[in-house]
Amino acid sequence: MNKKTIGIISGIIGILIGIAIVICSLADVDLPKPVWLIFAVACMLNAVLITLNYRRKE
Repeated sequence: MNKKTIGIISGIIGILIGIAIVICSLADVDLPKPVWLIFAVACMLNAVLITLNYRRKE
């Protein structure tokens, strides 16, 4: 596996985690909603940055 493949996979995983956290925040979970939204935004930003970083290196 080359770096581009790893970058794309990690990006997809990050986006999926972000979506899962958004779904959890919409459902009734013990943590307050702003905390979940901050986590979701952080995960999605991380995924985007990782993807862009690997694309720039190629």
